[in-house]
Amino acid sequence: MIWDLRNGQRSFSESAMHAIETAPADWEKGYCDLCCLLLNKAFLLECGHTFCDRCIVVLVEGNRSVSPDTVECPFCLTISPHLISRDSKTAPEPPAPSFVSCQAPNHKLVGTSSVQYFCVQTSELICTSCALSALYVGKALLTVTEAAEYFGNIIHDKTTNIRLAVAEVRKYVRKLRRQQDSLGLQLEEMIENLNNRKLEIINAVTEKFSILERILIRFTDMHRDELARETTDITQRVRSVMDAVSSSEKHAAQQDPLVFLVEAKMLISLLSQKLKALSSCTERRAAPPPLQLPQLGSTANILGAVRALEFRDLRSKGLQPSWGSKQS
Repeated sequence: MIWDLRNGQRSFSESAMHAIETAPADWEKGYCDLCCLLLNKAFLLECGHTFCDRCIVVLVEGNRSVSPDTVECPFCLTISPHLISRDSKTAPEPPAPSFVSCQAPNHKLVGTSSVQYFCVQTSELICTSCALSALYVGKALLTVTEAAEYFGNIIHDKTTNIRLAVAEVRKYVRKLRRQQDSLGLQLEEMIENLNNRKLEIINAVTEKFSILERILIRFTDMHRDELARETTDITQRVRSVMDAVSSSEKHAAQQDPLVFLVEAKMLISLLSQKLKALSSCTERRAAPPPLQLPQLGSTANILGAVRALEFRDLRSKGLQPSWGSKQS
């Protein structure tokens, strides 16, 4: 996937961007999405992310905030009720690295010169002959191994910052989920209260109680749907970011240094963009306050009010959403 950077239909930057944004190559599936080590026994979550036997134990033991028998994926924050085990002892090996030619503008074919250096100022991979030429006098040159280690460290720092940011986003998502659950409990309590009162005045107000119940459900669902949409949007962003993180780390850890250097700066730029996009998740508007459902009071006091209730006025009587809704 990521080695075909000189595809005639794509520029260098477009190829590198495409390599990270698309699904992992077949060889990447043989490695754990969390620790990036070769899989021996793989465990697949419902969302599609795969973990080794060591990492899955850490995930299961660390998921105390979700329901029993479920696992929260650390990449996309999806709750998975099922865990699939599969044998991955025959994981495919990375393809052989392709030949990288000298990028110096004054390069001349001299025998079988191979790329040995990376110029820090020009970001060019150059051979030994060009490194000794006047064009590179006074410029900082690193061996390909040193350059690969340098850019690998930068990518590691970027992915570490993203993981820390994801931890903050995860807290925010859990807060939204708790609000969803709270709204469900409020709805159940309110409907139970309505049903108890309805038994006492059923003959007089049966029809209006049914209408009121439907209105309560509709307005509560509107609030819950708003939270669900925001949660889904965030989880999709996080999944996209963490897929890029995992792919970048795998390439930093597994690829040939020459091939890795060709795309290293593009990976770093992409990770910076992902980190910026991720930080915007929790900079949105504050989470909405819990919905305050109407209090009915005693049966004796509400009987006349229920009979005279005009449902078109419910928005002015406490059922109006307490924060801006996209569908209001």
